[in-house]
Amino acid sequence: SATCQGRQFDRIFGVWLGGVELLRSCTAEPTRDGIFWKVEKDISRYSSLLQTNQTLAVYLGNLVDKTYTGVYHVNITIRYYPVEEIGAKHQSGVNLKDLGNGYRDWADLIIPISRNLPLNDGLWFEVENSADVQSKKVA
Repeated sequence: SATCQGRQFDRIFGVWLGGVELLRSCTAEPTRDGIFWKVEKDISRYSSLLQTNQTLAVYLGNLVDKTYTGVYHVNITIRYYPVEEIGAKHQSGVNLKDLGNGYRDWADLIIPISRNLPLNDGLWFEVENSADVQSKKVA
């Protein structure tokens, strides 16, 4: 969930765990009462990322000046369900679509396509212009 008092518009944000993008979206439009929104996403298919320590990275680009005065306050919560329960559901042959998350099967392999960690500059890939191409070798 996030809140913002002041004026801001259309800020893109993302959440990565171990270099894997879990969420990318855009901030809510302002109202008379401020800016606030809440996002929930089932990341069960990425459960392998939760088995070891990972770097959690969050980016919300923002500009504060005379026109855009808002500062965002963001809270991220990851609810973890024991892997035994997840594994039991997966091995039972239950189609994940039946579970309502929109995926038909668990991810067998998760490959991050961001630059190598640490991301000290806040940029995962920076597109300079329409002809710019970025890549990462996957071994």
